[in-house]
Amino acid sequence: MKKRIFYTIIFLSVITVVVTGICSSLIYYNLYLQESKDQLKTIVEIVSDNNENFNDYASIQKAVNNIKTSVNYNLRITIIESDGDVYYDNYINAENLENHRNRPEILDAFNTGVGEDTRYSTTYKSDAYYYAVKINDENVLRLSRQLNDIKTIFVNIIPLLILVLFVLIVICFFIASNISKNIIKPIQQMSDSLDSIVDQNHKNIEIDFYDELEPLAYTIRDQKIKINDYIIKLEHERDTISRITENMKEGFILLNKEKNILSINTSAKYMVGNGKFDLNEHKHILELTRNSEIIDAINSSLNENKHMIYDLNSNSHHYRYFLSPVSEENDENVDGLLIFIEDVTMEKNAEIIRHEFSANVSHELKTPLTIMNGFAEMIKEGLITDSESIKKYCG
Repeated sequence: MKKRIFYTIIFLSVITVVVTGICSSLIYYNLYLQESKDQLKTIVEIVSDNNENFNDYASIQKAVNNIKTSVNYNLRITIIESDGDVYYDNYINAENLENHRNRPEILDAFNTGVGEDTRYSTTYKSDAYYYAVKINDENVLRLSRQLNDIKTIFVNIIPLLILVLFVLIVICFFIASNISKNIIKPIQQMSDSLDSIVDQNHKNIEIDFYDELEPLAYTIRDQKIKINDYIIKLEHERDTISRITENMKEGFILLNKEKNILSINTSAKYMVGNGKFDLNEHKHILELTRNSEIIDAINSSLNENKHMIYDLNSNSHHYRYFLSPVSEENDENVDGLLIFIEDVTMEKNAEIIRHEFSANVSHELKTPLTIMNGFAEMIKEGLITDSESIKKYCG
């Protein structure tokens, strides 16, 4: 935000300085041009008032010299007769000039007393400003000046204008930097104050910020307090669940659908056979165990999305794996897998003892039962009939 404000101020400042410089230059140029025209008019009017100086060629030459010495730039001075012929010109021999009767400033001068025009001059080979005054019934005095002279004077000051613009831009740079810092400072203070409010158990702390941001600041503060309370609650629940799972005799492993381990307790590590396993972020199940039976059972449960119970013998221990896929209700996609491992060694050993006991009892009872069954068959078939023999075998 600070950079955006800084660049915006710099951009606006540079645009303002440049536009101001261009406008000022144009205004200055127009003022200087108008002043040059006014100066030319003044010279013509002063000279025309003393029209007795134009009685002969010598007096004209003298008057022209006086005019030239009164200014520090080149002037073209021309006297035109009523028929349009040039009587005198200080730049070119009058005999070599064409008739000037149809020139706009000459026509206006003979008709109204004064005339002016700006046009391209074949004599100067550039644009020129002409001003003419009727000095008597027969003659018009015309003075002209190259506009290029005025432009040249103006061009000469352009480097100075550029330097001034550069200085102004540098000044704007430092001003923009200072302004952006001052704008951001209250917002930064507001942020620090909000952090302090939460860190200091919601104590009332005075916050210094813009009045326009006050409602937003207090809303953010309240939301931040609620979020902080919620985080504390979640951390407490997480720690409680962690203590419960860590103290379980049974193994507990939680996998995501990529088979990365999200949670595992100590019992599960030893039951799987990797007590040194360190859960750093999300490690793959293959980093915990490479037992093909366990991996196949996990893959089957995830791929088929069904609960499975799998028994595995390991290091004279018997473990029973309960694999439960985790998914949202009515969703066939599996999001993870919960593995619960139970040590059933005692149950398995008891079952083995029962089987061995049953086998031994059956073997011990088989011989006498066979004899008893034989005697019963003999009595049944009438092979033993006398009472003494029957008593003997029955005994």
